[in-house]
Amino acid sequence: MPRIKIIDDRTGHVREIECSGFNLQYVQSTGNGVIQKIRELNNGKYDSRHWIKNEFYAPLAQKIKDKFKEKVPEFTSVNINKILFIEDTDYMGDELKRDDDVMWIKKAPKQLTILTGYEFIIESREFWTERISKEQIIALIYSCLKQIDGDKLRTPDVKG
Repeated sequence: MPRIKIIDDRTGHVREIECSGFNLQYVQSTGNGVIQKIRELNNGKYDSRHWIKNEFYAPLAQKIKDKFKEKVPEFTSVNINKILFIEDTDYMGDELKRDDDVMWIKKAPKQLTILTGYEFIIESREFWTERISKEQIIALIYSCLKQIDGDKLRTPDVKG
């Protein structure tokens, strides 16, 4: 588990924080005022409905990229570290109709990209991901990754 130590050189006061993830921003006292960022957000609450799921989905995405990078040339430019995986934990679907999406990709809002470095968000619905197989989740992540075209998205070949 990561631990953050903040040491005040003037007072010697040490503050230690244990965490499951972090997004640190700081300005160096000797620098030119540019905000520096260190990010490792893997699991935590994103907002009132969504949980960050990078801990679970990013390793699957990396395996998909590694396995198919020679067959899918577009994968060579995909940076998994620039994708935020979030899951809607409140959504309730209709198991009979099944006319809604399980997982999709979108561009991250500009402010989120500036603050965290994430360029894309892959969003899923827990209601459905709990009801499908790991293989189906892998296929959905694959489809999302195929849509990444540099810093923009192309039209999906499969919708789910």
